[in-house]
Amino acid sequence: MEKIINFLRANKKLVAVVAGVLLVMFVSIIFLYYKTKPKKESTEPVVDSSVAPAVIFPTQASDEIGNVDETEFNGTRLLSEDEVGEINSNVALEKLKAVTPFYCTDFAVEYIESENTFEVILFAILNRESQLEQYKEDLRKFKYEALAWITQQGVNIYDINIRYLPEEAKDM
Repeated sequence: MEKIINFLRANKKLVAVVAGVLLVMFVSIIFLYYKTKPKKESTEPVVDSSVAPAVIFPTQASDEIGNVDETEFNGTRLLSEDEVGEINSNVALEKLKAVTPFYCTDFAVEYIESENTFEVILFAILNRESQLEQYKEDLRKFKYEALAWITQQGVNIYDINIRYLPEEAKDM
């Protein structure tokens, strides 16, 4: 033990350099940990009033209130369920436009504003004629994944214009 103490006393500069390097490494590790740590999502609801107007559903009038027109309240016309669905659809469509272009390993979704069309590009590969069946299977699979992704964004795929590339995927 005495040899170690004598070595440390004789090599003060070396000890200082090693201690400095260890300190820098420790601080770097802590910094990277907090920088890459996933952020906690807030549990409080976020209300974005620019997205959709408040919706009031018609309700049955009670006997104490008397006869009330179920489609109007204080001079404000209440929205029908179809109108509410249309608003929700438009909000989802705007959100989908905002997250495009979207790319992944199997497909891409892009919005062509001038044509009001979503273009679904499928990345199936055909190098040889012997791969034709696998190519068709990949097209079907990738098309399904792309449509599932669009649906997950809250958009009904039957309410939007979709163009497929390659074009043969349209009928699959």
